[in-house]
Amino acid sequence: MGSTRRHGRWLVPAESWWTGVMGKCQLDLTKAQFEAQVTTINIARAMGSVEVRVPKGFEVHLEGTSLLGSKRVRLDGPPPPPGAPVIRIRVLSGLGAVKVTDRESLRSRLRDAGF
Repeated sequence: MGSTRRHGRWLVPAESWWTGVMGKCQLDLTKAQFEAQVTTINIARAMGSVEVRVPKGFEVHLEGTSLLGSKRVRLDGPPPPPGAPVIRIRVLSGLGAVKVTDRESLRSRLRDAGF
């Protein structure tokens, strides 16, 4: 019954698991370093939302199920080049939304603008 948040500089292993009930899961991978060319992130969530922010230039695959919720990928950056690193996000979520994006957070955009 809590939230999970990971951001900043951190080493993302080739495969990881993130679980929780009745809360939010926020993973910001934009400043992370990746241990492998293909990274698999497994997320199991009940009655909560999932938000994953990915770096631009990565190939992103969203797989899995969101029961009684939504699942969406919104990538605004250019298409990844051939041979780009891959992030596989495998989700099992109930009663919540799953969102994957490469957009910077509002806080980051304001900080970069000098606010």
